[in-house]
Amino acid sequence: MRFLSKMSIYIFIFLAGTGLVYAQTILDDYVAQGLANNLALKQKQFNLLSGIASVNEAWGNFFPTVTVEARATWNGGGREIIIPVGDLLSPVYQTINGLHGTALQPPDVEYAMPLYVEDEQEIKIRVVQPIFIPSIYFNLQIQSQLAGVRELEVDIYTRFLKTEIKRAYFNYLKAMKVVVVFEKMHEVLNENLRVSEKLFQAGMITQDAVFRAKAEIASIIQQQLEAKKQTEQAASYFNFLLNRPHDTAIEVLEFPEFESAPSVSYQEAEACALSLRAEMILVQKRIITEENIGAVAISNYIPKVTAAFEYGLLANQFDINFDNNFWSFSIVAQWEIFDGLRNFSQNDRSLQQQNLIRTELAELREKIKLEVRQAYNDVMVAEQTIYSSRQELESMAKYFEIITRKYNEGIVTQMEYMDAQSRLTRAEINKLVAEYDYLIKYARFEAVTHIDEKHKVLFNE
Repeated sequence: MRFLSKMSIYIFIFLAGTGLVYAQTILDDYVAQGLANNLALKQKQFNLLSGIASVNEAWGNFFPTVTVEARATWNGGGREIIIPVGDLLSPVYQTINGLHGTALQPPDVEYAMPLYVEDEQEIKIRVVQPIFIPSIYFNLQIQSQLAGVRELEVDIYTRFLKTEIKRAYFNYLKAMKVVVVFEKMHEVLNENLRVSEKLFQAGMITQDAVFRAKAEIASIIQQQLEAKKQTEQAASYFNFLLNRPHDTAIEVLEFPEFESAPSVSYQEAEACALSLRAEMILVQKRIITEENIGAVAISNYIPKVTAAFEYGLLANQFDINFDNNFWSFSIVAQWEIFDGLRNFSQNDRSLQQQNLIRTELAELREKIKLEVRQAYNDVMVAEQTIYSSRQELESMAKYFEIITRKYNEGIVTQMEYMDAQSRLTRAEINKLVAEYDYLIKYARFEAVTHIDEKHKVLFNE
């Protein structure tokens, strides 16, 4: 019995670490796997690539458009142009008659020329270069800002995914270790039942002690089943984040004992969050995008200037050669005078959207402050919970040692002994849960505040 008592005191002390550096490296590897394989993140990355393509497309509007056109035309019928050849020769005949004193008359001849050429072939190259079109510039700004928004969305989800992977991993470790605690406790209770039955058969205790031992075993089995279910769910969610089969084995790390929380003030955490949170930058980019949308609308009232150059060959009967080439160069100006005030309305809508987004930005600032306050308080409470759970475990271990000694001496009943044993188990579980809850809370604190690497949680190695 004394051996079992000592065993029940120490069976739960299994958090001796292999060093924070190694544990953190493995966790970082899991985070890297998640960032490389997570399907939701891939979708946002593809969306970002689409945005970059839109920026390249907007850049293309600044360059000339070059086209080659080839045309072969066959015409038939249609109207004709009558050319009075005789009338055209009248001045000539008048001159001759004046010189020679004759009275000659020009012939009554007409020539019918078809309006369309029967066969015509044309090959030309056309170059159109925008010279001054403000909407092209503002469209580039819009696409650039939208691409920036998509990039920030990737950053936001990346940080969220990192936090979720850490939380899922710590939840898995916590649930798995609770299962181990119950398994160890189950072994102790089985041994306690065996000893109780021996003592009952020897007439040293009453049968109620045996029933109590069996009840404790039934209770621990239920708790084991629940803990195993939570472990399986945590493992499935963790593998889902890494886009792996749900039954993939997860490497178990022993994190060293918690030592102290990072020395980060609330003011420092809030300042980091407000200056570095991607959500703030994203909303600001949305404002700039709306400003450019309004600028596009107003720029439509500014004259647009375009240059066009053509060079080609024109011939009949497929007799194309460089003797019948042609070229032309044009400067085209276009000025939209009136459009039913559609562009002014679009600019007004853009101004209202800017005001709306600015109110969203103010609300976001307050929301971030609230998130920082909650995350900071959660970390502080989690730290105090660890200290309290340690004190509870230390006191319960000493209490159980005293009860065990009295139980062996026959001073206390088996019921009191088993109650002390149950309390020790709960104290061990409370300490275990408190330490992993701190890691989970601190992971969220890092995500909310963007505190840099120098503020990592401290452990004894």
